[in-house]
This record gives sequence, structure tokens and C-alpha cells, in this order.
Amino acid sequence: MVVLFPAVVLAAAVIVWRGGRSPAAPRTGWRLFAAWAAAGGALEFSFLTAFTVGLLVLPAAAGLLLWVAHSAPRPTEATGFVAGVGTTLMLVAFLNRDYTPCPEHGVLSLPAGSPPGASVSCGGVDPMPWLIMGGALTAFALLGYTAVRALHDVSA
Repeated sequence: MVVLFPAVVLAAAVIVWRGGRSPAAPRTGWRLFAAWAAAGGALEFSFLTAFTVGLLVLPAAAGLLLWVAHSAPRPTEATGFVAGVGTTLMLVAFLNRDYTPCPEHGVLSLPAGSPPGASVSCGGVDPMPWLIMGGALTAFALLGYTAVRALHDVSA
């Protein structure tokens, strides 16, 4: 199962390397960057949820990635894949924003004056590593794509 994800990414990379359908005037622009980002986000979502719904999502995510690789085979727009992965990581951070570390002494207690039936909990997933990595990947992809477009003076 773990082999499926790298195999799909490798297949997309081969399609991009070979030039996909190589139209006479290759399409470029932010729409194709966004298509790559959607494919990257879908594949990352499938990977992160592999033990629940991920395997059900994988065929659609793989199909989207291979279709985008075939339709928009330019490496410049393919940086959107990294932005999609980063955006998915930031979504994980957002969903875990209520993370509360457990106390070191291991004893949980209710604050004084708590209403009857109140409860206290701790744990979860620390969102900061997810947020930092997701933000860095997204920023890297956006800045890289913008810089390459400015260098090549491509109009969208």
C-alpha cells in the first residue's frame, strides 16, 4: 500500500519529464498551477488518511494527478503540487488548533468553580510542526513559481 503513493508521483514525474501531450503552444498560468495544487492536496489527503478513507480517495487523487501531469506537463506549473501538499498540512494544523499539552506530573484537575459535569482533557496533535512545514512548502512553491514566471516574463 505504501508503494502506491510514490509510484503515482513517479508516474506523474515521468509524464512531465517526457512532456505530456506537448501541444504546439503549451498552456501556462495560475489556473494550471492551481490544478497541480489540487492534485497535490488530494494526494496528500489520501496519504494522511490512508488507514481510513485514504484508499478510497487514492484512485480519484491518482487520476487527477496523472490527468494534470498529462494536461499541464510544464515543471513550472508543477510546483503547484508542492503548494497543494503544504496547504493540506496547514489544514491539519488548523484542525488541531485546540491542542492542549498534558501536564508533566500526569494529574488532570478541574479548575475551581467549574460547573457540574465539566470535564478536562489534554493531548492531541501539536499543530505547530504541521503549520511550519505547510507554510514553508506553500510559500516556497508560490515564491518559486512567481520568480520563474517573472524570469521568463510569461503572461497569464
